[in-house]
Amino acid sequence: MKKLIFSILFFVISFTFFGQVTFNRVEDYFGTNGRSSNFAKSALKFGSGYIVSLAIYDTLSVSHFGIVKLDSYGNELDKFIYINSKGRIATYPNQTLISTSDSNIMICTNLVDTSWDGYLIKFDTNLDTLWTKVYDLPANLAGCATGTNTHNYFTAIKEAPDKGFIITGNFYKQCVNNASNLRSFLLKVDSLGNVEWWKVYQNVSHLYDIELTNDGGYVFLNKYGYSKFTKTDSLGNIQWNSPASIYIGFGEAADITPCGNGEFVVALPYEYVSQKYGMNVYKVNINTQQVLWDTTYRLYHTVQCISLNQTMGVEVDNNGDIIVWATAHVVESKGKRGAILKLNSQGDSLWAKYIVTDSITLLWDDLQINDLIITDDGGFMGVGYQWFGNSGQVMAWLFKTDANGVIGWDTSTPLSGQKVKVYPNPARDFTNIEFGNKLNKEAKIEVYNSLGQMVLQDKINKGEQTYRLELKGLSSGIYFFEVFDDKVVLG
Repeated sequence: MKKLIFSILFFVISFTFFGQVTFNRVEDYFGTNGRSSNFAKSALKFGSGYIVSLAIYDTLSVSHFGIVKLDSYGNELDKFIYINSKGRIATYPNQTLISTSDSNIMICTNLVDTSWDGYLIKFDTNLDTLWTKVYDLPANLAGCATGTNTHNYFTAIKEAPDKGFIITGNFYKQCVNNASNLRSFLLKVDSLGNVEWWKVYQNVSHLYDIELTNDGGYVFLNKYGYSKFTKTDSLGNIQWNSPASIYIGFGEAADITPCGNGEFVVALPYEYVSQKYGMNVYKVNINTQQVLWDTTYRLYHTVQCISLNQTMGVEVDNNGDIIVWATAHVVESKGKRGAILKLNSQGDSLWAKYIVTDSITLLWDDLQINDLIITDDGGFMGVGYQWFGNSGQVMAWLFKTDANGVIGWDTSTPLSGQKVKVYPNPARDFTNIEFGNKLNKEAKIEVYNSLGQMVLQDKINKGEQTYRLELKGLSSGIYFFEVFDDKVVLG
């Protein structure tokens, strides 16, 4: 009997990821029971992954608090939702989520029903609740009648050197709920959340961030007529408050971050013409009480960062470079997008990038960044939300860029664990390469023989999940292939 001998091609598959992890996605983490709105508020590096806090809305008057644990690729590992059956849980963005020195997680938020109360929750790494505390600013400190709820709310939290916590917040003077009566406070609690002291400021308002100083005191930005830079001692007593040598300018207080040697970088919006805003960035030395430099920046699109620190922040990386992030208004479509600006330590602009999702529609949809952190690989991980204008749905938005603010190959599924099928293998005329998820950009494929010589090359279109590799004309043997874009190689 005559036997038919087939030429056989063995493809040796070894997938390895080179380069920085990036991803860009919108998620509906708690989209059950009619909950259609997921606002990602703050992000935190935690272990090799991230923790993200969310505001979850059933309706405008009923909202809850959510927390999600992600791996380094943005994949969900665990999540928890705290239900407030009486009303809303209102969480401010950017500065309300921290990791603690005992490797746990602290969130400051607010309970809202007939009034507002500050609310602290401490979680362990499994997202189990360790303790909770509710806080109402004493009526006498707010100038209210005895027994009156002062409508106070928390806006930021930091861990103090003694392992307790310092919290910023605002309230309404004499319990009169209007903008002109808004005032601010600091609250110091111990490591278990027990109150140590309150400090109320009658000439400070719109307090949304705080940083610790080397002498045990604090610095913060605030607004009372105009934005001010304030330095206090360890008990919150004001030592100096925007002297003539430090002019922080007009506009809402935005964000402040330390950069060493008593220096802090300040970022806030400024209005250069009516209802058009740019970025104002300063570097301040608190030891000399001097502004080292100040610069203003205008992006091509209007930067919408005009209230409550909700859409603007600043970070400093290990090289001393400064990252300013905001939400930019696209003039042509009236939609909003994420914006990242990188400066060197002297305030010179290095680059600016806009961040959007694949599902964005310029005419209808909005994106907003609520927080951005620098990741261990020098990239940036941001969170916020996408509002779908046609449906009114709001979903959490999470993205990770490389060090240049670029989202390249979507590596949201780790390649080492991704299911990749090559079939048939052995093969004769063709083989299929099936990826675990669709490619989010065009890629190239190159095939090499055992001598390292390239024998085939082709492109794989964006959106493909299964690629048919034609093998006609190749001799039998062992071959290797690479799939890559301009930044990432799958070997």
